[in-house]
Amino acid sequence: MSEESTVMTFDEILTGDKSYQSEFDRRVTKALETAKETWETAQGSTAEAAKAELFGKMGVKDEKELEATLAYLEAKRKADEQAEADKPEIEQLRNYKADTEQAISKLQKQLDKLTAENETYKLNESVAKKGLTGDAAELAVLRIEKMVASGKKVDDAISEYFEANPVENSKEPNQPPPEVFPRTAPATVTTTINPWAKETRNLTEQTRIYRENPQLAKQMASEAGIKI
Repeated sequence: MSEESTVMTFDEILTGDKSYQSEFDRRVTKALETAKETWETAQGSTAEAAKAELFGKMGVKDEKELEATLAYLEAKRKADEQAEADKPEIEQLRNYKADTEQAISKLQKQLDKLTAENETYKLNESVAKKGLTGDAAELAVLRIEKMVASGKKVDDAISEYFEANPVENSKEPNQPPPEVFPRTAPATVTTTINPWAKETRNLTEQTRIYRENPQLAKQMASEAGIKI
């Protein structure tokens, strides 16, 4: 009878010779370690590549700069949110400021006008007290007004003018100074409207009343809260 050849399986080979089993186990272990090292290296390379890409996009060179940049961006985000929330209040304050400045400007114009009118009364009264009348009074007023226009204060201009142009006063002692314009009888001043009052202010009418009856002019101006 012929002998039949028998094919052994892989497991039979390993179990049949312990040295085969040991060598197989060693090779498997080595292969697993190599695979693990390869995977870890690949993972490390991928992480480093990703980190480098992030640094490039953020414009930083290391993790410290990255943390600082992220902290700045977070602070800026919060500041932008606060600025957006503050917009209505800011707009309200801007409108209030504009209205206030407009009101101040209007009041300043009114004050400038009242100041100019008061200076005109003061100038006319000063000239009248010096006893000037007619053309002499008009010339003095015009010259003093020119001095004021050049930058001098009214009181300084009046004093300086009359120091340079003294007035000879020949009136009797204790007599009141003559008026700048000839005075007519008080009865000729007829008006029921106060031209010094805010609602009915009229410079032409003020001048007429002051020329015709200075005392009445002072009284009406005083009633309107103006001193002349």
